[in-house]
Amino acid sequence: SWAAANATGAGTDLTGCWMRTATEWWVTTADGHLYYTLDSGTTWTEKTLPGVSITKLEDVQFVTDSVGYVAGTANAIGALWRTYDAGYSWVRLPEGAGSLPGSATLFSALAGCIHDPNYIIAAGGDITSDGVLLVGED
Repeated sequence: SWAAANATGAGTDLTGCWMRTATEWWVTTADGHLYYTLDSGTTWTEKTLPGVSITKLEDVQFVTDSVGYVAGTANAIGALWRTYDAGYSWVRLPEGAGSLPGSATLFSALAGCIHDPNYIIAAGGDITSDGVLLVGED
């Protein structure tokens, strides 16, 4: 059977979701916010990601109990974030100097490898091509 859960109250479309446990859930929003609940949706807390001008978040996924990823758009380009500590803190990828390859303006879907939490695929798009598929390790 299906039942409606309490939404975040953010007043925007939810674009991605991940259930880490029966009571801990994570959601992304169309206007660039990340929320989590520890009580099956009764209360929600916003988790701020590093970076400026985060305009859209599309997907959230955890590949281990502690390693997770978020995909979206920041500063008008496709952006990815990673957590090593189960969502307590997040870092923008790539870590260190440099930028992600390609011309993605949005990353909209993630696939992480359960055998190697450092290996992910991010799918997205840009205004000049049919789509972008970024495969990498950080």
